[in-house]
Amino acid sequence: MNRKTLGISIGVLCSCLLVAGIGVTYAGYATSEKTVNPTVGSKRVIYLSTASSANWRNDNPKFSAYVWADGKVAHFVNDAFMETVGTNLYRAAIPTGYTHVLFVRHPTACKAPSFTETWNQTEDLAIENDVFTVAANPVSEGGKFSGSWSAMANYTYTSAA
Repeated sequence: MNRKTLGISIGVLCSCLLVAGIGVTYAGYATSEKTVNPTVGSKRVIYLSTASSANWRNDNPKFSAYVWADGKVAHFVNDAFMETVGTNLYRAAIPTGYTHVLFVRHPTACKAPSFTETWNQTEDLAIENDVFTVAANPVSEGGKFSGSWSAMANYTYTSAA
């Protein structure tokens, strides 16, 4: 095998590992299990941080992301709960082109994301960056939570074991 062929083989291997999320670091932050990427294939990864809200961390909740955009079907991402990435940090890979999200906090016993089994939810949010940090307390009359967006590269967390 010559150097050019070896270089191409290593490049293909690294690309496969990146897509699979194995042992790759994003912006200096490595996770113990999977890659932290802003995009994976045709999906964008968004994160929910509950670090600022004891309300959202209490009682071992599950979280989901409900997304929508003009001309696209609104839905709970993958009809599944968000994946735990680290302490108080969860992620969902959403199809590209979706512009809005609503994060939902569900009871531990909830079997699938829905609006019938919810404890809390955020306000309707335009997706402005990678990480949404939910505020400590609800801001609106209906008990919906606001928060703020930040870039994943600027976010520090402890990865899931």
